[in-house]
Amino acid sequence: MRPGPEEPVGAHAAVPAAEVLATLTDYITRPALEAVTALGIIDVVAPGPRTAEDIASATRANAAAVYRVLRYLASKGVFTQVGDRAFALTEVGELLRSDVPGSMRYIAIRNESRDRGDLAMRELRYTLETGLPAYEHVFGESLFAAIQRDPELRADWHAQMRAHGHRVAAAILPSFEWDEFATVVDVGGNTGVVLASLLKAHPSMRGILFDLPEVVEEAAPVLEAHGVAGRCEVVAGDFFAAVPDGGDLYVLSQILHDWDDARASTILANCVRAMKPGSRVAVIEQVVPPGDLPHPSKRIDLALMVNFGGQERSESEFRVLFAQSGVELSRVIPSAGSWSILEGMPLDAGSSILAASLA
Repeated sequence: MRPGPEEPVGAHAAVPAAEVLATLTDYITRPALEAVTALGIIDVVAPGPRTAEDIASATRANAAAVYRVLRYLASKGVFTQVGDRAFALTEVGELLRSDVPGSMRYIAIRNESRDRGDLAMRELRYTLETGLPAYEHVFGESLFAAIQRDPELRADWHAQMRAHGHRVAAAILPSFEWDEFATVVDVGGNTGVVLASLLKAHPSMRGILFDLPEVVEEAAPVLEAHGVAGRCEVVAGDFFAAVPDGGDLYVLSQILHDWDDARASTILANCVRAMKPGSRVAVIEQVVPPGDLPHPSKRIDLALMVNFGGQERSESEFRVLFAQSGVELSRVIPSAGSWSILEGMPLDAGSSILAASLA
């Protein structure tokens, strides 16, 4: 039965359809964000409200144009207009500052990885028709292969992952009983931001950072900056082959969503093989909610599909994936952000029958 004329059909039902469509096809906001970030306007306004004329003088820009762009971005929630021609940063705008942990400047400023992602997304039709990553269709290699091959692309990627790691760590630290675990293995932990944050918050904890050799070789500055280098072993390897043995907790932060079910299951199963009795796994991912509710996972899912062949998953999809990998999903714990912590433990012999039936 179709909804009547007064019944909402989705989360955006209260917004006129033309406005929703204009937002979906918006080509104005991203260039505006890029311009004010690259020009340094964000950092000029960071200490407090400034007039368009002051901002223009500080950045050698045109005052009339600055005013009009900031007025528009204020309507988008990046700035707030606090006087006739004065503007201050909002909480959203603060994330674009260059001097804050977890800065999201990379969202606004053009770089090699963003440009490539945009080109791949323009070929979404190819992915719709084939189910294959458009990135490989456009560039002739996978994104991960390109990151390994190209130093500039790798630097961009790692900078984004460090910023992302700060936000993930801030969200998950208060959400889980981390202090129950003596040794935490961060599988695919990049340069160690998440693990370093855990170790800094829990002085009795020891860590093992595990990732590809060319990734972990850049971890030392991160671990030293957090003051935890002496409590963190850095191990190079490939999580599709094996992961370090003997951890009390195996953390997979934003790893499984990069891969299809078969490869994600291989990673999880390798964690199970490395576990000792009583060990657990903590998968940090966004869990796709049901229905029409807006959620970042639904947008990111398309980027994963196009660039990696990966996917965001619902709770039921995670339960199946865990079981196929020899893991029982025991809890799904929401965090302060859009991420959840999916806690699991190896299936016992009786539960293996369930795993086999789901395979």
